Amino acid sequence: RPCRPRNPATTSPASASATLAAPAVPAAMGKRRKTQAASVEEDADEEEPELTGFVQDGELCLRCAAGHVYSSERDGRGRLVVIGTWDAASKALVPLPPPPS
Repeated sequence: RPCRPRNPATTSPASASATLAAPAVPAAMGKRRKTQAASVEEDADEEEPELTGFVQDGELCLRCAAGHVYSSERDGRGRLVVIGTWDAASKALVPLPPPPS
């Protein structure tokens, strides 16, 4: 014979509240926390410009419409690394000067 749900009208008030009460759920359940990787990906998707790839001296580089040139490899946090600017007249990469020592 199949199981039937209890009818609250036919049970005593004490047993009815016990059967109808929702199970205790920890407050943290149901709330999803972003993982660090997910938040990095979302941040990167929101802030990244449209990039065009090109090869300079055998190395893949990426440039945006604003003239910034980026490495094809990202930093430890998944962000683009600026390596220079794009000279539209000569159609070439102008590397950033080396950092002061």
